[in-house]
Amino acid sequence: MLSTDKMLSSGSLPHSDSHISAESELMVRINGVLPSRTVLGGPEISERSKEVARSGTFTNTSCSLFVKEFKNDGNSKQEIAYHLLFDIGEGVTKSVRKGLSEMELGNIISQKKFGKVTPSTPPSPKSGSPILGSSITPNESLVRKELQQSITYNLDALLITHPHEDHIKDLSPLIKEMLSLPSELIDNNKIKLYCTRECADYVKQQVMADLGNALGSIERAIDFNVIKPNEPFNIGPFSILPVSAFHGENCPAGSVIYIVNVLERKLIIGWDFLSLSDVSENVFWNADLLILGTECYNHHHETGMISVAEAFNLVRSWNAKECYLVHYSGLKDFEEASNQWFRGPVKAMSSDELQQTIDSHLRVSGSGGKFRIQVAKEGMIWTRGVDSKETSEVSSSIGTNLEIEGLEKYVLKVAIDNNTNKLNLVIEDRINRYDLVFENPRIEKSKENRSSTIYAQGEKGMLAKGPDLIIEIASDSMLRIDVFKGKKKIFSDDILLRDKDVNRLKQFINENF
Repeated sequence: MLSTDKMLSSGSLPHSDSHISAESELMVRINGVLPSRTVLGGPEISERSKEVARSGTFTNTSCSLFVKEFKNDGNSKQEIAYHLLFDIGEGVTKSVRKGLSEMELGNIISQKKFGKVTPSTPPSPKSGSPILGSSITPNESLVRKELQQSITYNLDALLITHPHEDHIKDLSPLIKEMLSLPSELIDNNKIKLYCTRECADYVKQQVMADLGNALGSIERAIDFNVIKPNEPFNIGPFSILPVSAFHGENCPAGSVIYIVNVLERKLIIGWDFLSLSDVSENVFWNADLLILGTECYNHHHETGMISVAEAFNLVRSWNAKECYLVHYSGLKDFEEASNQWFRGPVKAMSSDELQQTIDSHLRVSGSGGKFRIQVAKEGMIWTRGVDSKETSEVSSSIGTNLEIEGLEKYVLKVAIDNNTNKLNLVIEDRINRYDLVFENPRIEKSKENRSSTIYAQGEKGMLAKGPDLIIEIASDSMLRIDVFKGKKKIFSDDILLRDKDVNRLKQFINENF
């Protein structure tokens, strides 16, 4: 078992106790992509602002994470949905309602919440996981009606990154709506809100100012759950790590971004930050989906946020498989227009113009095929199902080439050339790339036959001999690589791998040695 520090450095979070079946599906919906209205400028000067005005909608940055699970209950198959909402700025509740309707998740929730309720027998209180609220109601039909009107019945938890208005504005109206419901509905369907202590204090003050209610009334509608940076926690099937974020001098303390592990996928909800602190960079490695907030294209740190140009570097250094960009206004980029030597964007672009600029950069930098960066739009849905081939033992032939992505900072490529009896090893991290060739590779197994070790000699050149190699499968999750020439270490490190990748490596060895 990994220690807590090692789990944080490797990005491997504790798994929730909730069982997820092989027929589960993960969906991420972009509820909104816009920053505060004050940083968009007017449509007369900004293509971005003109585009927003044409759309007729204004929704601040937010996303929802859904897991749909299929369970067999006797002779019938039951669908269960889980929902996490990240930030609740202007327009978010309307967008979420629309998304729930379009994705037909409300019906799934309704079946789970009321499947065992009969009109003549009121349900008893439920305990344990806060999955989609409670079922205590004085009248089932009333609850079904309220279900269609309030997102609180379709929500496991609300997670706040920081308490700026464009991330909490819709919270006060939602609380007001909650407090207007019958007492039985309020007491057993509280909004489960997760944020830092500093953020919670600010939210309470802001909501009291908005609604004029006493703190006791607000806490009737909200169940505040205080989180701390670098301390993982679970909500249903989701394992979540908050990371401390610096969002500029004018942001209240307690800002975070979130790293979410679910269904063997890693998601980073990373908008509204200028820098991150007090955590190993390894926790960001190899995300399946990275959502970044970029206020402008060029570097303008006075915005308290990274730029699109900086996002390129993060996507590469974190080896993110796919990236969505949100929160773009571009207004600050007009400042570069006064510099006649500047060759980057000098205006606030529309989303299509921004996408074209990003695609052009990726082609020029040679990263177009490896990294996918997309300007997000409201209503977009990213989805992944559980791949049964991934979760089972490897059975098909691997061949002579193998690529493995470590849990930390490495991507490994191993290839055997049986004609020349040579082994090629490529090791890449955020900065370095080692492209090494070895001769006469051979395998030795331990007496217990639990681990295997590959030995290879340095390639002989015209003037010198290259370094030697030892690759050892040290455990079910650890690979040890040493590349050395005499007493000099060229590369030496322990690399954490997923169990399935260790099995793939073992099969590669069995097939080729």
